[in-house]
Amino acid sequence: MNRRFVFVSLMLLTFCVILPVSAQEEAEPDYPFAFPLPAPTETQVEEARACDLDSESSDDKEQSEICDLALEAIGLASTREDQNTPSDKERELLVEIVGKNPAVLLRLAVISPFFNAFEIVAPPDFSDNPITELELTYTFSGLGSTNDYAITITDADTKPVVTGHADVNGSFGEPEDTPTPQPSLAETVDADLIQAFALALDDLIPIQSQFSSAPCWDYYPDWTVKLTFADDTVITLVTNSSNVVGVGGPWQTEIDDTDYMQYSASIQVAISGLFDALDLKFGETAAMGCGGITDPLEDAYPLSGTETP
Repeated sequence: MNRRFVFVSLMLLTFCVILPVSAQEEAEPDYPFAFPLPAPTETQVEEARACDLDSESSDDKEQSEICDLALEAIGLASTREDQNTPSDKERELLVEIVGKNPAVLLRLAVISPFFNAFEIVAPPDFSDNPITELELTYTFSGLGSTNDYAITITDADTKPVVTGHADVNGSFGEPEDTPTPQPSLAETVDADLIQAFALALDDLIPIQSQFSSAPCWDYYPDWTVKLTFADDTVITLVTNSSNVVGVGGPWQTEIDDTDYMQYSASIQVAISGLFDALDLKFGETAAMGCGGITDPLEDAYPLSGTETP
């Protein structure tokens, strides 16, 4: 399978699903797994790494059961009429794969059709508590405007108070001497928009270490979101300057000394809702390009002797 094609398909898919919040996201999620999902063992990681997931080259190979399950799921996904909606059989296969070896989810050939396809892991228990404070930083640069946002929202569970700054330099598509309109932050927003970030902490897949995946040039977003809950739990979500998914990502975090990668666009959907209310724009670039991408399994579980960016 062409790695660049898989990557571009994934990126375009994510752009399509995160920006308009569809009606199906309002339905009660049906999570097959509770948080935390057990981290894969070294043996499972090696088994996932050894899978040949190219349907053409793997036909005559004898592989493990988990590899065959992944190939069956990938094959079914390739026949979808609606590219964003997996079949019930695909869902059954993915649930079986996660139960047997979650490391297989991180193979590029699996992420391409199944990232953000359906709910996998429920949010952590602490997310049942109200969020009392949100801190967000966002920077972007490319061929065009640059963005530098730093926003803090306190009293987030009652009457939110918004402070910070949102600076934009240059206007996308405008001559260089055109004055840049500066966003004016609202003083408050609907508390539900901040509480949505708690529900967005789903689909967290355990990884060995956080990483940066930035195969694209002239498109450089970076995000940090810090959430404080009423029970004093604090969680920080980051993209580590990754630009492989949508407006930046994949999102990563650390909870109880374990690193996780989000296998969906839930955080980006929550940010999109908040940005709409604050009348903030994502950064834009006049042009960009993307090269090959490493297999996310290799990023999340680097081989001994290799450095994680």
